Amino acid sequence: MKNKYYTILFISSDDSRHEISLSKYFVIIFLLFGIGTVFLAGIGLDRVLHHDKLLEEVNTLRRFSRHTSQVIKDLNAEELLTRQPDFETAIKKYFGDQSDLIPMRPPVEGYITQHIYEDSLTHHSGVDIAARLGDSVIAPADGLVIFSGETKELGKIIILAHDKGFFTLFGHCAETIAVPHQYISAGDVIATVGGTGVSEGPHLHFEIWKSDQLIDPVKFIDEYNKKDVSIRKTG
Repeated sequence: MKNKYYTILFISSDDSRHEISLSKYFVIIFLLFGIGTVFLAGIGLDRVLHHDKLLEEVNTLRRFSRHTSQVIKDLNAEELLTRQPDFETAIKKYFGDQSDLIPMRPPVEGYITQHIYEDSLTHHSGVDIAARLGDSVIAPADGLVIFSGETKELGKIIILAHDKGFFTLFGHCAETIAVPHQYISAGDVIATVGGTGVSEGPHLHFEIWKSDQLIDPVKFIDEYNKKDVSIRKTG
């Protein structure tokens, strides 16, 4: 196929003439380049215009923030700027209407004698609840038994998996009643209080986890917050 050429004629004021022959493909490429340049220029102009609007909005927000901070300072309420709800409170507010699905029911009646703590030598990932030997330990929510066995430190333990990514652990049990892969309803008896493992007397070691986040049962379960007799209290 024969290539087509386009001729561009230039005529000066003294009638001199100059001709330039361009191929069809060069003309097409030139036109596409021109259209692309105009398009990109339009995008750049749009961004510049919107940048000015965004900058104006940012400056407005900054002025409002300074004004708000001054008002809070005048009211002597600076602590409102740093006060944050703890993780347990946020979880309770979010899942509070699903009491059978999340572990907010006390697994045993008793008093908190030891809190969660961690130092350079030891750690305690749950709370200790003083109760009578043989008292029933109940499931704090619907769930599935994923472990029922014995460890050196916590003695006989049971671990439950609950909805919404919650897990609970019960240690120092005298007897484990629930078995692995058993579905449990909230309130079902899963074990009895004991002193197995490393223990100085009958009590229940109780842990609550949300995925990989440890939850403080004292903050999460109102009854335990009222029955806290430990020497070391958490905020």
